[in-house]
Amino acid sequence: MPKSRPFHLTQTPTTNFRHKKMSGDLVLITGGTGLIGIKTIHTALKAGYSVRAAVRSQAKADAVLATPTVKAINPGSRLTFVIVPDILARQGLR
Repeated sequence: MPKSRPFHLTQTPTTNFRHKKMSGDLVLITGGTGLIGIKTIHTALKAGYSVRAAVRSQAKADAVLATPTVKAINPGSRLTFVIVPDILARQGLR
C-alpha cells in the first residue's frame, strides 16, 4: 500500500488524492468558521468540490458566506450548511 502524504493548504485536494475526483463530490468540513476552516472551504470550492460545513448557528453560517474569499468564489448551491449546536452530543451529526 502506498504511503500517504500530508495535505498542505497550498495544495488543492486533487493534488494529494490517488483517485480521480468526480465533479461536484461532496465534502463535510467541521470547524468551518475558523481560520483554517475558511481556507479549507475556499480550497475545496476552488477545486470543484461541493462543500457542506458544520456550524453552530445560522449566524456562523452567515459569517462564512460574508467572508471575502468565499464571496469571491460565489459558491451558490455548492456551499451548504448543517447547524450542529453541539457536535459532541449523542445525535450531534446524524
